[in-house]
Amino acid sequence: MIPTPIALGLILCDYVIVEKETENLSFIGSFNTIPSADFPFIPLPFCAIAILTGGQGEAAATLTVTELDSDEEVYSLHQAVNFPGALQNCAFSFV
Repeated sequence: MIPTPIALGLILCDYVIVEKETENLSFIGSFNTIPSADFPFIPLPFCAIAILTGGQGEAAATLTVTELDSDEEVYSLHQAVNFPGALQNCAFSFV
């Protein structure tokens, strides 16, 4: 049985740069709100980076955006993730 990963953090940013040799990630233009004068509105594209720990092997991740007032699912994106080892963290981005 694959252990359930634990979320260490979620970062929202304009884009992510991946260093070719080290695969280190740089988060460019991080933010925690999306201001708008109008509602509803369509935000510009952005990245959501989840940092997980405690997983092992291949797993499926889902990012779900929910309307807080109604608990209605507004958007959902699924992605495969890979935990290289039991003691290693996994960072992946939803673009």
